[in-house]
Amino acid sequence: AEVAKSEAEAQEEAEAEAEEDFLKSFREARIRELQSASTQPVFGNIYEVTAHEYADAIDRCDPRVYVVVHIYEDFVKECGRMNRCMEELARSYTNVKFVRLRSSESPSPFDPVTLPTLCVYKAGDICNSFVRIQDTVGSNFSSDDIEWMLNQEGVFESRQSGILNKPTTVSDNFVGGQNGNEYRARYAAEIGELAAGLSDEEWDSDFEN
Repeated sequence: AEVAKSEAEAQEEAEAEAEEDFLKSFREARIRELQSASTQPVFGNIYEVTAHEYADAIDRCDPRVYVVVHIYEDFVKECGRMNRCMEELARSYTNVKFVRLRSSESPSPFDPVTLPTLCVYKAGDICNSFVRIQDTVGSNFSSDDIEWMLNQEGVFESRQSGILNKPTTVSDNFVGGQNGNEYRARYAAEIGELAAGLSDEEWDSDFEN
């Protein structure tokens, strides 16, 4: 009986230790994710650009950030739908930069039959382009359809929802304005809560840099 009891106690201790190790690893991974996210630019809306601003909007963006460009014309019905979808996605995914450019102002104007067109960039390089979106997701597409399509490219690999409320405005393109400071404060608060579960030695060894 004593042997059986000792074995049961040893198993319980092993399970408790395994659970503690799992929680420690989870906290550490979450802290690293938040530390990285707290330094990323914060957007939250769509940026209208001209042909002269187009290259800078892509090339001067933080290389960690995906830039989604909508090439559009007002007279194309599906472009109006796409603009509304992008407004919703921009509020949900504030770490993605959404840009739109009128086709007639593009350095290389698109044939209206190809609109709406989406181009996805990262670190100044084009990742993919979607010409005539309605051929991919249908004419009555929703923001969910566009979200799914862009997610296939990994655009939304680091979603912020669940951590922060969706912003309605941002003060500028990069972290540092009112919204940027609010986001960093919230990240710092969650990091503090997670760090409370780590010993000083664990924190110093893993996160001192």
